[in-house]
Amino acid sequence: MLALLGLGGGNIARAQEAPEAHEPPPEALEFYASGRELYRQGRYQEAADELERALALDPASPVLTYNLARVYELLGELERALRFYERYVALIPEEPSEDRGRAEESIARVQGAIATASSQQEAQDEDPPPPPQPRTETRRGVADLPFWIAAASGAVLLAGGTLLGALALGAEDDARGFVIGADGSWQAQASLAERADGLALGADLLFGLGAAGLITAGLLFALRTRRVPIELTASMRPDGAFLLGLRGAL
Repeated sequence: MLALLGLGGGNIARAQEAPEAHEPPPEALEFYASGRELYRQGRYQEAADELERALALDPASPVLTYNLARVYELLGELERALRFYERYVALIPEEPSEDRGRAEESIARVQGAIATASSQQEAQDEDPPPPPQPRTETRRGVADLPFWIAAASGAVLLAGGTLLGALALGAEDDARGFVIGADGSWQAQASLAERADGLALGADLLFGLGAAGLITAGLLFALRTRRVPIELTASMRPDGAFLLGLRGAL
């Protein structure tokens, strides 16, 4: 009968005597020899292919069956290895022996590896837990684009009103100091007074619009709320105990 493949470095374990009634076909011996050499070279998949060919010609060979089981275990094909180990046990005598004990240990080892791989796969297939939602708190005051537009418009209008107010005061002073005859006719004086009134009216209008813009900006900021994340911070008490504090992240 064919010799068993060894477990380390491609060495071959001791040969087993086969019953005299069983004579492997010559072609099976050739495939076995090729598979054994490939096994020694670490080319396990090619070795398995050759042993499969040998087993197809000699399906009742326990040695070929065991060798195939071992090679498939080395390849990581655990389900296939388990089938060949169980087939090997069915081919050898039922009474306790070293060969049967070794095969049963191999079956237990492969079954454990299959169970572990199945558990790991199930854990990977489970839906990942949802990411933790950040903690937030509500705060009053929103300084967004509408707020800045209203605030900037109000400031510009107030600045324009200040400028017109200054011009109106200057025009009013000119009208009051105007001397008819020396500085011109009464029509010129009336024109200066009218200009001062127009500038003052424009200044009042700009002041009113500017104030309205700033009031609008203040309302936009104060009457709206926003959600801000809370950052966890750790601080140490004087007595050494940890306190977990909350700090709003702006």
